[in-house]
This record gives sequence, structure tokens and C-alpha cells, in this order.
Amino acid sequence: MFRCLSPGAVGIKGLSLEEQLILARDSGFEGMDVPTEETVEAIQAASAGAVKERFDGAGLLPGSWSLGNWRTDDGYRALLEALPDVAGSLSSIGATRCTTFILSSSELPYEEAWRWHVDRFQPLCRILTDSGCRLGLEYVGPHHLRTLHPHKFIYTAEEALGMAADIGTGNVGLLFDAYHWFTAGESVSVINGFKAADVVSVHVNDAPAGVSVGDQQDGIRCMPGATGVIDIAAFLNGLTNIGYDGPVTPEPFTGAPKVAGAIDIAKATNQSLLDIWKKAGI
Repeated sequence: MFRCLSPGAVGIKGLSLEEQLILARDSGFEGMDVPTEETVEAIQAASAGAVKERFDGAGLLPGSWSLGNWRTDDGYRALLEALPDVAGSLSSIGATRCTTFILSSSELPYEEAWRWHVDRFQPLCRILTDSGCRLGLEYVGPHHLRTLHPHKFIYTAEEALGMAADIGTGNVGLLFDAYHWFTAGESVSVINGFKAADVVSVHVNDAPAGVSVGDQQDGIRCMPGATGVIDIAAFLNGLTNIGYDGPVTPEPFTGAPKVAGAIDIAKATNQSLLDIWKKAGI
């Protein structure tokens, strides 16, 4: 596993690709999530080799990148057209981990929603396969999101991996988030049932203290290890035991460090990872 920065997940916005790389390097990270559009544009403007040299020169491994808009019909058509070039470009710099999330409620009944998702993902995942990329599906755990739309949909690792199997392209697993694992009511036994290939990318965070699991709100999270509500040591040890070796990215949203300046925020975020690494004995 390697410590990975996603600037936007800790409230750092508006930086160029080069500025993000410098920030991740100077704050002590081992990797950085890949901003899709900026990175593809940089590859097109220079070359894959030149962009890879920027990551290598900063001593950073590429983390995951976002699949983009597959939910609307117009967005899906545009994504189908663009994805071969996007995936090919990003794969050429070693960025082979693609991610997206699935809502835990739907306008459609469960079985119809399941088929709609599988049918929509299959062509995209075939394109990703052609470029040697994998897709991580993030299930969403909080109870309030399960009732956002008329019908409940998948909100557990088991269901998400079931969808991955049903997609059937062999390159689909989980974007595994500690907050969703916690709010879905899952335990370490769930992780123990994974294979390393089941996990494409990982997010870590903590949950506010004094709030029941059922009342946790998705956008209100804390820095990894900040409250101890989520058993982050057990979470990380479970991933270590199955041989996961990919990016671990903090995603606290509103729980980002309240310090001034991008470099200070990034350093505090990296320190939170170092602290939970120590807690887990990694």
C-alpha cells in the first residue's frame, strides 16, 4: 500500500497538474491520484513519456482516476467515444486504476437497476480492458442515501462484487472506502473474504463521534484516525493480510485539516496517514 494524495478530497482546489505533483512531493506522499482531464491534456500537449517523467521526478506513483459521467445518456455516449483515448493515455503513464461510485438508491426497482448498471458498465469495462485498466466500484453505505430515491440499491461490498462478477469482463473490483464499510455495518470478516484483485483503490477517513451509525451523513467525515470511531487499524490490517498493494487516499471532505495553506493541509493529511500506519503496525 502507498500513501496517496487527492488534493480535492481535502479542499485544495485550482492547482495545475505540475502544482499538484509538487504539493504531493513536498508534503511527503508516495503517490497522487491522477486528475483525468489535466493529465490527458498534458500527455497530448507533450508525450506520455514526459508526463511519466514528472511523476517519476517527483517520486510519486500514480493513484486512481475518475471514470467520468456515465449516468446521463448524453454523458454516456460522450464517454464511450472518449474513453479509448483517455484510458490509453493514462495507462501509458502507469495509471491503470479507474474508479466511480454507485448510488445506494434508485428510481428503478432493484433488479431493473441492477441490469441497467451492468448493461451500462460492460462496454466501458471492455474499453478499459483493452488498455490494461481496471474499474473500482464504490458502494455507498450511509443509511440516509439508501432512501434518497424510491428503491434501495446496493450498499455493501458483497453486492458491489456481485455486480463486478455480473459485468463479467474480469477487470472490475472495489473502490473500498472505510467510511462506507463502517456505515454499511460491515466488519473485518468482509475484508478477510476479499482477494487482492477485488480491491482496485482505497479511501480512508473517520466518522464523527457521538453519532449513531444510522445517523451518519455522507458529507460529514473526519480525517483518518481522528476520532477512533472507525477501527482503521483493523481495516488496514485486513487489506495488508489480503496483499493489497495499491493507493490509500484520505477522503475526509468536511473533516479536512483546519490549517492555512495548501502545503500545510497536505502535510497534515500525510501525517494522518503516517499515524494510522503506525496504529496498524504497518
